[in-house]
Amino acid sequence: MGHTSHMTAIESSNRPLSDEDLLARMGAGDTQAARHFVERHVAFVRRVCHKTLSNSALADEACQEVFIAVWRNAASFEAGHAKITTWLYRIAVNKAIDSRRRAKQTQNIDDFHHLASDQANAEAELAVQDDHRLIASALKRLRDDQRQAIELVYFSDMKQYEAAAMMGISLAAFESILRRARQALHTELARERPSLSAI
Repeated sequence: MGHTSHMTAIESSNRPLSDEDLLARMGAGDTQAARHFVERHVAFVRRVCHKTLSNSALADEACQEVFIAVWRNAASFEAGHAKITTWLYRIAVNKAIDSRRRAKQTQNIDDFHHLASDQANAEAELAVQDDHRLIASALKRLRDDQRQAIELVYFSDMKQYEAAAMMGISLAAFESILRRARQALHTELARERPSLSAI
């Protein structure tokens, strides 16, 4: 009975519920609130995923994973600490990157027999895979704002002013974070493999 009144309140209210209100209800298990939240943001999330992946099937899969993550973490969202769109963007980019890595790994496994026919090519391909692994590992050790700056510019192909707006900071502040992020990434990668060409 209580759940029905929740649904009625969402559907018949003259004032649409805010994203924060919807997340609070989702955190309490309200699936109707989740449906409204998805309808409100699915176009934005799908656009972010597609821009990162350039593959409709993978983008749709990543989009679904984003809203599953939102459902699971709705109760932990702290209003005022970040804009809803910024929070969603970070989740979407991370899920899209994860999806791309999984697709790459699957492709590498499927194509491994071709690599095996040419030892030189096989070694080169495995070295590239190892480089990708090292970069991903190094990114995880950066500060959150530095990692986000790298991901927005280099993985999502955003202009620096777009990335600054997404993070809610000035262009000058973003450029400073990105510069420190590149330096930190070079340092982390140099520890792993001095010859590795970093971003």
